[in-house]
Amino acid sequence: MLFLHGDFDYTCETIVSRLGRAHAGGLPEPLTEVVVPSGHWMAQEKPAAVNAAIARWLATRLPEAWPT
Repeated sequence: MLFLHGDFDYTCETIVSRLGRAHAGGLPEPLTEVVVPSGHWMAQEKPAAVNAAIARWLATRLPEAWPT
């Protein structure tokens, strides 16, 4: 699982609070967490950072499916 945190997300703050920890229990594989320097709408505010985090996660988790 990939979980993206918004560094300045005060709508759904998941870095300091325990709100983002509820998803971590009982996962079949390791959790990858990435902090994006954005607010709540991270895909709109920092699309390159979000896309890079997703691409990096896919490339490391599914290397056989990633083009070389």
